Amino acid sequence: MLSLGLESVDQIVGLTDLDCIFSKWDFGSPSFEDWRHREAEAVRRLDDQVINAQCPVVDQRPVFSSEGFVLVTKTTKLPVLSRDKDKTVAILTYSQDLTLQKRLSELLELYRKYYSEKQAVQQLLMYLEIDRYFVELPTLDEVQTLFSLPQESNCSDETSNVHLLSLKDKVEQDNWYEMLIRLRAICLNAHEFGA
Repeated sequence: MLSLGLESVDQIVGLTDLDCIFSKWDFGSPSFEDWRHREAEAVRRLDDQVINAQCPVVDQRPVFSSEGFVLVTKTTKLPVLSRDKDKTVAILTYSQDLTLQKRLSELLELYRKYYSEKQAVQQLLMYLEIDRYFVELPTLDEVQTLFSLPQESNCSDETSNVHLLSLKDKVEQDNWYEMLIRLRAICLNAHEFGA
């Protein structure tokens, strides 16, 4: 429920599926608005397919969390049939979050589809929970450099990369390696779970 932006069960009573998907979200992005209109139609189309075919449907696509994070989900919709099995009386829907199974560079590109460059960087750093390490928001080039660092490297060639030097200036010195360790853990966990 928290992912929908709702705080209690009472708030969900009486809402339609589209109310739950969108509630009062507005992230100020024209791409988000376009996604929101297309998403409503996609949900209806999948539901119609499950009802008419009376068989499961699996779909994978980006969705938004109530915080504005772009998530990659695999959604499965299953028909719940009547006793006579002649019609679909309900649809069971569940989703699996595949976001962290993507490469960080892929996630950055996904955020750039829906947000301005600066917002994309900010939102992704917040999603990865590394925004607190920065004293100044890094540029797109700096974040791309950060995400391209070899995961097993100790960054011994740091002095030769202008973007990396600039990036390090935007992170509190004592937190640089802690942030790198956090990013490596995210990448290792993603690979462990099938990326």
